[in-house]
Amino acid sequence: MVPFDMSRFDGDIAQTSDQKPITERILDFAKVYLNVVDKCRDAAALVIAKFVTRPDVKTRYLPEFLTWSLDYLSKIDARTQAGTNKMTGILSTLALLFKHGKRADLITHARTVRETVESCDILTVNNSLLRKLYVKLIQRLGLTFLKPRLAAWRYKRGTRSLSHNLAKSVQEKTITDIQVMENENELDENFDVPEDIEDIIEILLIGLKEKDTIVRWSAAKGVGRITGRLPKELADDIVGAVLDLFSFQETDSAWHGGCLALAELGRRGLLLPQRLSEVVPVVLKALLYDERRGAISVGSNVRDAACYVCWSFARAYDPVEIKPYIEEIARGLLIATLFDRDINCRRAASAAFQENVGRQGTLPHGIDILTKADYYEVGKRKNTYLTIRWVGHYN
Repeated sequence: MVPFDMSRFDGDIAQTSDQKPITERILDFAKVYLNVVDKCRDAAALVIAKFVTRPDVKTRYLPEFLTWSLDYLSKIDARTQAGTNKMTGILSTLALLFKHGKRADLITHARTVRETVESCDILTVNNSLLRKLYVKLIQRLGLTFLKPRLAAWRYKRGTRSLSHNLAKSVQEKTITDIQVMENENELDENFDVPEDIEDIIEILLIGLKEKDTIVRWSAAKGVGRITGRLPKELADDIVGAVLDLFSFQETDSAWHGGCLALAELGRRGLLLPQRLSEVVPVVLKALLYDERRGAISVGSNVRDAACYVCWSFARAYDPVEIKPYIEEIARGLLIATLFDRDINCRRAASAAFQENVGRQGTLPHGIDILTKADYYEVGKRKNTYLTIRWVGHYN
């Protein structure tokens, strides 16, 4: 971006002709391409988002663009193909704007944007990209409402060195040795959470049950990011709401979204060790999830996401925290590695098992198993059933 004031390009235009300033011409040109269906739309959205958040442009043109976009958005009929294309361009721009813009500049407009976007009822539109952009915008609005901060209560693992775990046996530690940041002096939780956050979290939890993977993935990332800025009590409520998704009354989409959310919470240190006793049994069920629907079955995406949860837990927790559950996790991963019918699930389970062996260092015979049941060897189903299955004799 040009580092100096854009008004320098205009010179004496305002006094000598009726031509618009170059800033307005750039915006008008970019707005035209928000309605196209190719990559020019993505480029135009990025140009506008970067342009209206410039220090020399934002004072006048940021409120003006937001007013124009919200008014334009409220008049679009998303049930038509043309309306869907137009709405996609506007939502892309708003999502990028709330990503690149400064919180101080956007906080005054966030509530108006949220109310207008929610009134469009986008989650009922049969377009996965549109619903994904809606969820992405909602999560960034939530981050705008909350001040940037690292939760003082989050779990922080002390060491992440593979060589340290493999070079020496893991010594027993007391819980007080683990760096769980629970110092009362650090718990800076005396702040008000805007009432908008509750509605935003509800939308993200609905997004975890969406039928399209890209929507669920965006919602899971939003849950993780927003939870990291909340007080401990509210964050624990969100974890409880995510665990409620793992019900046999829920669809495979809800189980998949729940696994993605747990993995995001775990890798960010927002899933405290006290919750592992509830989370691990759920993840083990997800590793075996399979639901018959007529002549076919669904659930491979759930099993794959459950492997991702196990992988993220291996990186997130100290061995002393995960030790009570490591044998159950290893057993579940090994069963999936050998006998899952989908190649992507077998490979995901093998990768998660390898991560647990390397990061935790508490699995007996882990290296021996990995040399036979590695990522490439489990690619052939016949190979896993007839050649590698001997690893099952390990206790």
